Amino acid sequence: MSETGESWSEEGIMKNISLGGVYIRGKPPPLLKLGDIREFTITTVPGPYFDYISRFRARGKVVRTDPPELGSPDFGIAIQFLTPPEIDSPKG
Repeated sequence: MSETGESWSEEGIMKNISLGGVYIRGKPPPLLKLGDIREFTITTVPGPYFDYISRFRARGKVVRTDPPELGSPDFGIAIQFLTPPEIDSPKG
């Protein structure tokens, strides 16, 4: 959620996650740029790496943005967690 209270939702692929941050490839959220600090909620869906729906919430800072790779419309975004991520209980 932005400082103005706006929120948005987009699908993407989480390429890397740790206690320090996350890297996601997907469509860019509106008005999100390098240095922005926001409240992020990331929801996983069941698949090869997650057996259940889970939500990660943390305040984070955009530390890197990558343009789309050749043949893909997806941008990359690296977010450094400024607060420890809170993880909701599994829901299945």
